[in-house]
Amino acid sequence: MTLRVIVGILCCVTLYLIPFGVALFRNKHNKLAIFALNLLLGWTFIGWVVALIWALTKRKMVSKLKETIRDKSRDNLTNTLVNLGVKAEMAERGMKQEKIGDEWYTRKQGIINIQDHPIKWINICKKDRSKDSPPQWKYIFIVPDERLVSGKDKIKIKTIRKKSFPVFGKVIDTIWKGNDSSGLTHNLSNDAEIKSLSKSIGDIHIESFSEPSPGWFLRASHNPRTWGNQSDWHKRITMETWEQMRKLSEYLLSTPRVL
Repeated sequence: MTLRVIVGILCCVTLYLIPFGVALFRNKHNKLAIFALNLLLGWTFIGWVVALIWALTKRKMVSKLKETIRDKSRDNLTNTLVNLGVKAEMAERGMKQEKIGDEWYTRKQGIINIQDHPIKWINICKKDRSKDSPPQWKYIFIVPDERLVSGKDKIKIKTIRKKSFPVFGKVIDTIWKGNDSSGLTHNLSNDAEIKSLSKSIGDIHIESFSEPSPGWFLRASHNPRTWGNQSDWHKRITMETWEQMRKLSEYLLSTPRVL
């Protein structure tokens, strides 16, 4: 191997590892991650450019970028409730209530604690966008109820929108259907305020549960028409809808017998 070839190889290696060299020179806290990206994907050129940008980017700028793209559905709903005079605050992550009402394909966004209301917690979950559909958020309102007994007559009901014409017709009424032996579906289907609530916040799913502690959850889903990465469902919550949520919760807590 000639000296020219050796020098050529060293120059290529040096150029290839420039992003890692910059990270070392700037003493980046994540220099090993930059090295891994540089080494494994630098040959794609795009990977090399990304590694170089990462090495040159200030930590504050990275944090700002993360904050920009972070899901703010929990923050926005908390702020909306506080502005309405509700005692609401974001809870520490990892609460057991994050498991209530979630589904396996969703990511947990955290809990909102509520005071002086039948609804004690709000659990927010998100289904990420896919190739064919935008992201979807699920807002789960949790109402504790110590009367509920494990495995006995579980209630599971949801709203059904009746239309003047299938699929494309105008919504003319909202009724409740599902597994219910308590008369709850009848009461909710005949309450004008509850009908108005469903019209305001969308379809509602109600279910009784016994773990991790007994109670009810009311789940509303937000299916945005756009592909944006933030939910604006919090704008649907007004003082009127919040009081209607209270009334709906009180219906649950006044079911005629222990389930």
